[in-house]
Amino acid sequence: MDVSSGRFDAKLIQNRPKSLSELFTNREKEIVRNLAKGLNAEQIAEQLFLSPHTIKTHRRNLLNKSGCTNTTELVAKCLTNGIISPV
Repeated sequence: MDVSSGRFDAKLIQNRPKSLSELFTNREKEIVRNLAKGLNAEQIAEQLFLSPHTIKTHRRNLLNKSGCTNTTELVAKCLTNGIISPV
């Protein structure tokens, strides 16, 4: 990005691909860590004092953001990208 003109040009950063770590919120990362431990939505919800529906919504958002089709693929992608560490 060239800042010599003193103006911000959004076009210069619009197409910059974001890493998964930048795409996921801290709460989403926490949920992925729990999914990697083998916990289901009900168990994660109980642990985080949320409803199972909220956990399922976070999981759906994670799948959409990552381009994954299932939870196993999501966890594998997060492991290979360093978002979560092996248990």
